Amino acid sequence: RLPGRPRSVFALPGNPVSCYVTFKLMVIPALERLHGAPSGVPTFTRVDAELAGDVEMDPVRPEYHRAVARWANGRIIAESTGFQRSSRVAS
Repeated sequence: RLPGRPRSVFALPGNPVSCYVTFKLMVIPALERLHGAPSGVPTFTRVDAELAGDVEMDPVRPEYHRAVARWANGRIIAESTGFQRSSRVAS
């Protein structure tokens, strides 16, 4: 640490999956901005996929579902890995 330079601290959730998702969504973009990346430029490339089946979402808060993606007929098909719980690292 250099004298006079502020220190950045990121507090992450204790659950492994929640920690990983929070790191990808919040910490990596913040570190890129701190290192001079322009704001407004996405950190990760967004791709659109067609859902293979219905996915029930929480109507109140954002959710991120684990899925398996495959290329079929010129498009990406995503299929949920099933029951989504943040403690299910292997799903």
